[in-house]
Amino acid sequence: MLYPVVGCSVVSDRNKNQYGFTIIELIVVILLLGILTATALPRFLDVTDEAHDVVVDAALGGINTGVTLFHAAYTAQSQPAANTVITGYRGGNLRTNVAGYPISTTSDTDGVVDEVADCVEIYNSVLQAGRAAIDSTGVEVTGALAATSITGGTGPFQALHASGASTTCYYAYIGQYKTHAAANAASDTVPIISYNSTTGIVTLTNSGAL
Repeated sequence: MLYPVVGCSVVSDRNKNQYGFTIIELIVVILLLGILTATALPRFLDVTDEAHDVVVDAALGGINTGVTLFHAAYTAQSQPAANTVITGYRGGNLRTNVAGYPISTTSDTDGVVDEVADCVEIYNSVLQAGRAAIDSTGVEVTGALAATSITGGTGPFQALHASGASTTCYYAYIGQYKTHAAANAASDTVPIISYNSTTGIVTLTNSGAL
């Protein structure tokens, strides 16, 4: 005769098949997370720098294209005399100098780029709508320009000009660092776009030097 066994329990197959992670699997997961952190995190940190670089590159390309188009309009109008308004370019907002490159129309009428107000107007006129804003006053420097001349302003760009005979405009990008000193503190520099109204050459320097 068979008698029931009291106090015994039956363990289901489901419970028998439950396992945890092995130490090898945990190590592999930790290594993968470490690799992702080492490769992806710096990429995310660089996104801000890349965004600022795009703004500078867009302004550089826009100014260069604008100056080239202005010179083409000057040539198409039979190379008029210096200080003549080029009516076929951007609504007649700029005059030509003797070399056929843009100078301003409202800041003065002496036919040369000789003050920072000229540089501000040239920036606003050669670039199309949607451009990065420029400080409305800029910096007129007596004597030699230096990195310390960048004082910050209300827009992503600040115009600088050396008073006297200089015919070059400088556009410092202050959207990321308001001053050159702040950029140096972050181990970086302030990008500067220059426009030489005598030659029409537009260049970019990342040295922070003017």
